[in-house]
Parts: sequence; structure tokens; C-alpha cells
Amino acid sequence: MRKILFLIGFGLITNACFSQQKELDSLLNLLSNHSQEDETKFNLLNDIAFDYCDIDPSKGLQMSTRAIALAKKLNKKLDEAKAYSTQGVNLSRLGEDSLATDAYKKSLQIFQQSGDEKGAATVLYNLGEVSFNHGDYFNALEYLQRSSQYFEKKDKEFLENVFNATATIYYSLSNYNKALEYYFKALHISESLGHSVTSATIAGNMGILYEEIKEYRKSLEWHNKALELYKKAGNKNGVATELEGIGNIYDRQQDSLKALHFYAKALEINRSLGNKKDIANNLTNISMVYFTRKNYSAAFRYFPEAVKIYEELDDKTNFSSLLNIIGDTYVNSPNETLLENGVGPEERYFKAIEYNKHAFVLAKQAGSLSNQEKILESLSNIYVKQKNYLLALEAFKQILPLHDSILNNKKKEDITRQELLYDFNKKEVFSTAEIQRQRTVKNAMMAGGGILLVAGLVTFIFYKRRHYAEVQKTEAEFKAQVASLEMKALRAQMNPHFIFNSLHSINKYMLDNDKENASQYLSKFSNLMRLILENSREQEVSLEKDLASLELYLQLECMRFKNTFTYTIDIDPAIDCENTLIPPMLLQPFVENSIIHGVANKKDGLIKIKLYKEKNLIHCVVEDNGVGREKAVVLEKGAENKRRSFGIKITQERLNIINQLKKVRSAIDVLDLKDENNNPRGVRIELSLPYEEAF
Repeated sequence: MRKILFLIGFGLITNACFSQQKELDSLLNLLSNHSQEDETKFNLLNDIAFDYCDIDPSKGLQMSTRAIALAKKLNKKLDEAKAYSTQGVNLSRLGEDSLATDAYKKSLQIFQQSGDEKGAATVLYNLGEVSFNHGDYFNALEYLQRSSQYFEKKDKEFLENVFNATATIYYSLSNYNKALEYYFKALHISESLGHSVTSATIAGNMGILYEEIKEYRKSLEWHNKALELYKKAGNKNGVATELEGIGNIYDRQQDSLKALHFYAKALEINRSLGNKKDIANNLTNISMVYFTRKNYSAAFRYFPEAVKIYEELDDKTNFSSLLNIIGDTYVNSPNETLLENGVGPEERYFKAIEYNKHAFVLAKQAGSLSNQEKILESLSNIYVKQKNYLLALEAFKQILPLHDSILNNKKKEDITRQELLYDFNKKEVFSTAEIQRQRTVKNAMMAGGGILLVAGLVTFIFYKRRHYAEVQKTEAEFKAQVASLEMKALRAQMNPHFIFNSLHSINKYMLDNDKENASQYLSKFSNLMRLILENSREQEVSLEKDLASLELYLQLECMRFKNTFTYTIDIDPAIDCENTLIPPMLLQPFVENSIIHGVANKKDGLIKIKLYKEKNLIHCVVEDNGVGREKAVVLEKGAENKRRSFGIKITQERLNIINQLKKVRSAIDVLDLKDENNNPRGVRIELSLPYEEAF
């Protein structure tokens, strides 16, 4: 089930060097009693504007505009820069990123002209935050790098914020090693300064990072560290956030009792604080755990309050997820649970459809493709249960283009991230080279004898940096190649011939009024498509999942070919299918080949699938008693709709990628089988893969 996770924050956007952070009411009272247009009034206006940024940024914007006007009237350039910076903070809180950037740049220009390095460095940090919010990671990193140049020299206290923000950007770019490097730098500074809340924020961020890479033990360690720090600081918001984070990890590990325990504790704190969105998230997470445990009665208890809050907040994405869960709960609940909730058992599917249709509208308005895909899948399954096969097919047809869009978007994002990193590193190379060039000129003037040594050093550094940039570019191209192959593999798995033939078979069963076979075929077909879509999201899946999709495919083909062939699947007892990982969708093209080019032309066809372990390899064998490759070519030569399987070619390309990534030697061997008279008696294909376990 989909989880609602808290996000990593950018860091502490601050203007503390300009604001006294006094109580807002007190400041407003002082302002009302101060009539003179002087420096004191400016400070009051600017401080009030800053204090409003987290309470009412619209009022903060009004106050900062008044502060700017007064600074100009008093001809105080530094005050004008401070007021523009405060205006930028309020505009950023209002989501006006472009206007916030303009305000910050005006502030930066004045600070630089006035020689105020600290003011300029702080504004550069804030510009980094706005760029990050806008998805402009390249400029965000550049602003932070420029900001850190000042803070590293003169104000290490603020450097913890810069490093934490830099780490978060690298996290967003999926460069986890670089992110960890900067998180550790930030943590070292915050711990040395005794900043427990900042240390807790960084530790929590590291917990999220380790969760992302599925290092759950380390993730728990960092979340627990953050939890203790927040408790000592008396920061209830932080405590609730970490409790939810710990609950998420236990839920991922399928330890539902512990997940419920931590979600309940987070909910209790958020109720005391009145954090509506967090309350709704906690309620949703708890209901999802109960749904997974099939305790539908308990799940129903948490729905109404969450629905009410999401409606108030107009949170379309999370609301659509919740409505989808409610719909699924109506489908799966026993009759007595439905009656407890005032719904007759005969109404279950109508209620489920109603909730899912509402969810789909919200997901579409929010632009959430993943939610739309999940909701359509639910609707398709409901229509199957109602034996409304035409609507089930209609819903299912909408899933395929959505899933393709999701995969394409993900691959584009991955490639864009790599390009951004490459561009940033390239710019960093030239920036470093320029710095070195200036130093070389200076050193030449001071000591001409050292110029050759310095020039040689600069050349070496430039070469190393340039080489690194080339490696980054090659890596981006390599990942693009992987993405392209993954998409090809998915399309090969769900090729148009197979889908068309399946739909044709379902249609024929319906025309023949064979409801039982129509229902059975459609159910297997929808389950197979769901498994394929799920497996295609992962680089590796358990052998158990991959074999489940393969067996469904074989069952469908057996039905389509009127059981003219049979199959066996033999698995070595030494292989733990649940714990063995393989790239998804590798075996299916070979099985498809055996059916279409081998046993489809026989009445007693047999396909044998065997998996066995040998040393550090897993061998996957597909053997058929078909007509052989030579005769298959002859039989198909005159076919009107000549079919060529690209699956084996794609699989070979995928194996080449695996060999490069894991430094192994995966291979495909094809053997033509002969009988005692040297006549063809089928084909044997053996696929060798590195043996890898999940734990």
C-alpha cells in the first residue's frame, strides 16, 4: 500500500542576524506607540515582517514593503538590503518564488556593493532555498557553494545550515554518497556547537536517506538518535515526526504491531499540537496497517476524521489515496463489518466504485499519475468481481498508457539529475581552474621560480577534474541506456500481439456465453498485468514474484491454445525463491519463443522450465519438444503476420548491462536438440545469472 511519508526539509532559512525575534504582539504594540520615521521604526517594521513569515506572510509582505520605503526615505542602504531580504522570505512562504528571487537579488546587490559579506552570504543561502523549491538544483548548489565560502572562513556556526541544505539537494539528485558526506559535515558542526534541534533535524534526514536505500537498521539508528535529541530539547513537532518515521520503517519491514505503536504515539502528540495535516497522515497510515492486517473493522474507525481533515485542507493527492483505500476496504470487508458501518453486503461494490471514482477525479486534478494508476487497477478488479468484463477491460486499457508515462517521467528525471550533476561538476572544474590560474599569476609576480611547479599542479588538477566530469557524463549516458532497455523490456513483455490475442480470447468466450472461462481468463490476465507493472518498477525482484508472473502467462497461453501443450517448473531445493533476487522479466521472452516458434504447431507440446544453483550462479533452463529452429523458420516464412521476437535480443543487452554493473559473466546458451536419428526434437535455452540473496 502507498504510504504518506514526511519529506526532508531544505534546512533553516534564516534572517536571524537581522531580526531580534521578539514576541510579535509586543513589537506591534511598540510600533503603534512610535510615530517618528527613524531607525527604530525601521527595525520594528522589519522585525514584525520577519515574525509574520510563519504566521501570516501576507501581512509580513505588507510590513516589509513599508520597511523598504522607510529605508529608502532614510537613505540607509544596508537597512534597504535587510528589508528586501525579509520581503524575499515572506514571498517564498507565499510560494511566489520568482518574486522572492527578485527581492533577494536586490538585497544581494546592495550587500555586495556595501561590502557586507555576511549579509551577502545569508542572502545567497536564501536564494539557494528558492532555487531548490523551484526544482533548479544546479543554481541551488551554486548559491550554496558561494555562501559556504564566506561561512567556512568567518562564521562556522551558520555553516551547519549550509551543509544540511547542500546534503538535501544531493539527496534529491539521488547522489546519496555526496548527501551523506554533507550530512556528516553538518552534524559534526551542530554537535560541536551543542545545537541539539539542528542535530536532530540532520539525524532525521540521515534516517530518511538510509530508508530510501533500504538500510533499515541504520535508518532506525538515526531516527532514534533524532528522537532522543528532540525529546531532550522539548520539541514536540520533531518528536512526532520521528515517531512517524520509525513507524514507516517498521511498516516497510512488515512489523505491523510496532508500526501501529509508533503511529499511535505520533498521532497523540499531533492531536495535542493541533497539526491537522499530520493528524490526517497518521490516521491514514494507521488505517492502512489495519487494512493490511485484514482488520477492516478497525480501519473503518479511522476513515471519517481523516476524510474530514483532507476535505478542509483541500489536499487532493493524499485525499485520493485515502478514498482509494476506503474503496478497497468496502470490497474486502466481511458482511458483518459492512453491516456495522451501515452498508448492506449487496452495496459493497457500488460503494467501492463510488469512492474510487471520486478518488480518480481528485488524482487527475492533482496530476498524480501513480494514484490514477492504482485507482484504475482497483476499479478494474471490482468490475471483474461484478462480472462486468467490458468495464473491467475499459479500466484496464487506461492503466497501460499511464504506467508508460510514469516510467518515462521517472527515467527523464533520473537522466535530468545526472545531467545536472554533470553540468555542476563541469562548472566546478572550470571555476577551480580559474582560481588556480589567478593564483599562478600572483605567485609568478611574487616568485617567478615557482611558476612551473604551480602550473604543473594546476594542469594536474584540471586534468583530474576534467576526467571526473567525463566519467560523470559516461555514467549518465550509461544510465540512459539502462532506462531505455528497461522500457524496451517492459514493452517486449506486454507486446501488442499478446495483449490483442488475450482480449480476443476473452471476447470469444463472451460471445460463446462461456462466462466461467471468460471470468477465469480475465482474472488471470488482470493479475498478470498487475504483476508485470509492479515488477517493472524494480531493478530486481524476488524469484518467487517473477515465477508467479511467468506461471500466469503460461496458464493464459495454455487456455488460448486449447491445452495443446503442457509445462513443468522444477526448482532446485537449494534456491530460496522468496529470498533470491533476479532482474524482472528475463525468462518470459524465452518461454514465449518456445510456445510460438516451438510447441504451437504440435498437439502434445511440452515446455520444461528448470532452475538450479551452481556455485555463485543460478541457471535458468527453458526446454521444449517443438519443431526446432530450422523448421520453425520454414513454417513461419509464408505467414501473413510474420512475428519476430525481440525479447532475446533485449535480454542479451540487459545481461551486458548487468555484467558491466556487477562485474560478472552472465550468459545465454542456445542448443538445438536432436533425437537418435539426428532429427530436430526441440530447443534448449540456458540463462546463467549471478546468484544474489536479499538478506
